[in-house]
Amino acid sequence: MDYLRTHPTLGSRLLAELERNPKIIELQNRAFLPVTGLISDYDVSALAEAAWLWPNLTSTAGEFTRIHRGETGVLLNTRLSLMFCQLTNAPWRPCCHATLPEELHSHVISLARRIRAFAVEDIGRGAKTFSLSFWARDKFQRTHDLSQDEIEQAILYGSGGDKNQQREEILFCSRS
Repeated sequence: MDYLRTHPTLGSRLLAELERNPKIIELQNRAFLPVTGLISDYDVSALAEAAWLWPNLTSTAGEFTRIHRGETGVLLNTRLSLMFCQLTNAPWRPCCHATLPEELHSHVISLARRIRAFAVEDIGRGAKTFSLSFWARDKFQRTHDLSQDEIEQAILYGSGGDKNQQREEILFCSRS
């Protein structure tokens, strides 16, 4: 909870929202927070400034909001998504370094680093945002004789990747 003390007023409201809002769901491996309760669309810029949000990697306009099933909201960063899951006993956990089984840690992180070499920086989506085509992912998988599970673990746990089915790519960035 010390993490939220960097912005105490906003942090208190966010914590209250996390504890009481039944509309918070898992989306793209993170907590999707509708901006219709204690946290509204007016708070998005402050949440972004606090580095508590995951950027909308499918947007080239630097947006943080997205619409999911008609509801406008934001994705919390991995750390806050994990905090939400722990507070509410949610039936899911974000795939991240903190939830990666210890016996897989070094292998998955090593694969993630090697996969990044196949990715291309996508300047139009913001600093340190990378794109990995499905073709490059599949080639890496074949070249290194990896299973589908191994490649998915490396992408999700090691890179925090988001799949963009429309453009057949995986987007990830250094922010978590």
